[in-house]
Amino acid sequence: MHRAIRLLDPQPNERIADFFCGLGNFTLPIAKSGAQVLGIEGSQALVKRALQGAEHNGLSGNTGFIG
Repeated sequence: MHRAIRLLDPQPNERIADFFCGLGNFTLPIAKSGAQVLGIEGSQALVKRALQGAEHNGLSGNTGFIG
């Protein structure tokens, strides 16, 4: 995962979509860079858990999740 984030090189205020985001395993680390990240997931249960993870990590302000 660290290599993927490094290659993506997310920057503050960039807007990035994470399709099939699951629990937010990539969405949340990308958001830590300051980018605005939208996680898209088909499972409402996983969307709920991703929202909880974002809140727990203080990333609710620059993440969004939809199912």
